[in-house]
Amino acid sequence: MGFALFVATTALGVVAGSTSSLAAPKNAPLSQAAIKAWKLDQRSRILGDETLLICPAGIKATNRKDGMTMMFAAPFTEVITFSNKTRKVCHQSYDKSENPYAKAVAMFSGIAHGQVPMKKVRDYAKGGLTWTDFNIPDQYGVTRRALYKKGQVTGSEPASGRVTGFHLPMEKRALDWMARLYCVPKTGTIPFDVTFQDVDDGVHSLVKTFSMVSTKLPQSEFTLPPGLHEVKDPHAVIQDESSTDAIEMMMGK
Repeated sequence: MGFALFVATTALGVVAGSTSSLAAPKNAPLSQAAIKAWKLDQRSRILGDETLLICPAGIKATNRKDGMTMMFAAPFTEVITFSNKTRKVCHQSYDKSENPYAKAVAMFSGIAHGQVPMKKVRDYAKGGLTWTDFNIPDQYGVTRRALYKKGQVTGSEPASGRVTGFHLPMEKRALDWMARLYCVPKTGTIPFDVTFQDVDDGVHSLVKTFSMVSTKLPQSEFTLPPGLHEVKDPHAVIQDESSTDAIEMMMGK
């Protein structure tokens, strides 16, 4: 399905009737009775099936399978990872925070997709939002394919690809954290659709959005639930006594 058709049948088909811009100002206080935001149902190659709540005041991504939530809210100094299932929480400064899945994926693929260069293709307006398309530069792909033929890089090396994202009036570090969360290149946008093609012609969807709707969040949305047990490592958040941690299995004890 082409991207234009995908947008028309998913996100923009829903938000077309709500074209007003987000009313919450930059760094809006979370004490407001309601916070205007966007809710996205996405699938990430790194994180799996995620429900993303996002507005200028904060970002909240919850894995629909294991229940782990990663949250980054104003004043955007601390990343919080927690689970209502295990009742654990981990606080990390922005500078030291990491995607708990990223190391395992990089170890197996050998590729840091977030470091791949991107070139802006176009800006456009749809559904009351500003969007931008980016592509991997052609010359980058030519160079990587040549290295692959010489046996100097693996077949997982990206050769071409695109990023489509939309803009919100957010702090730069919040947008940079979104890229870190999904392990995709920094573009200053919210990732909506990200697809890379490897030098061996394998195609991978890094981020795909299935639905996107405007919504209003309660003032407590970016507040931690009570009674959580503090842990030092975000990997430990999804561990409980009755299950083996999948990341530990991947990384090795």
